[in-house]
Amino acid sequence: MLFGPVFAALWQVLGRKGLEPSAPAKFGLALVQVGLGFLVFVWGAKAVGLGTMTPVLFVFLIYLLHTTGELCLSPVGLSAMTRLAPLHLASFIMGAWFYMTAVGNFVAGKIGEATGGESGEMSKELTLSIYSTIGWVTIFIAVIVLALSPFVKKWMHLDTLEDRVTPGDSEAVYGGRDEEPATVGVPRA
Repeated sequence: MLFGPVFAALWQVLGRKGLEPSAPAKFGLALVQVGLGFLVFVWGAKAVGLGTMTPVLFVFLIYLLHTTGELCLSPVGLSAMTRLAPLHLASFIMGAWFYMTAVGNFVAGKIGEATGGESGEMSKELTLSIYSTIGWVTIFIAVIVLALSPFVKKWMHLDTLEDRVTPGDSEAVYGGRDEEPATVGVPRA
């Protein structure tokens, strides 16, 4: 909640300066942050030793990096799916987006099982090994996504997208005018 407006302002400032990353690049940045979150946590846990509890600072850092990564992914992805989906498939595409969120939660549960979280013997060494693997694999995938992002941006054909306001929408929203009224709620003369 606290970082949402910060990221919205960040994208606007970068956009005005012509430096805003594309949606695919933001996905890559999100993956970098998720991978770094796991690796920072592993580093912090190993720095104090396997027999000692991990300092809470590293728990905060993993949450911080994962939260900022989520803010580079979720709102951007929702916007991209809505904007790029053919009009007749928009609901289906949004359903697929949320279905994949459910699949991600299922995979997270399986990772939790692998670390012994549900019914097995949980060991710090095994957990850190799994987190380290997840971190490095995620960084590797992020590098691929970032390398491919210029090509994906071209495939998105953003320059050919048109405004999807229909005449009926214009009538309902703007009283039949093509432009938005200067003041909302002021009746036309």
